[in-house]
Amino acid sequence: LTGLQVSYNMAFGKGNDSLSSDFRMNAFYLSYETRYLTLTAQYYSGKGNMSGTSKSDNDGYSFFGEFVIPKTKFMLFSRYDYFHDHDTDPYHILVGGLGYRFFRQNKILFDVDWSDKSSVKQVYEIALDIRF
Repeated sequence: LTGLQVSYNMAFGKGNDSLSSDFRMNAFYLSYETRYLTLTAQYYSGKGNMSGTSKSDNDGYSFFGEFVIPKTKFMLFSRYDYFHDHDTDPYHILVGGLGYRFFRQNKILFDVDWSDKSSVKQVYEIALDIRF
């Protein structure tokens, strides 16, 4: 299927702490891309983290979509993330926004992020994506 990609990556070792805590990561990634549509999905499973500050199992997943509006320089995009470190409550992040392409593949993005992770539940953002 043209535009479909599947990948897997992994890492394992010890965290950068005095106890050399175990670190393990497995990630599966699926993407599909056409001229007007990009869809991705990712699943992650692991134990600990690289800095050694967590020793627990953790997992999560993420979905992303971008739709380029035909015959315009605008696109709509959205992302949903779920992450669970088994020592803490899971959290969710939802991002939605509008982008505008200019001068080749450069973009300016306007988005809103919602999260239940911190006391700030909603963030408005303007970002510039420059390709050279």
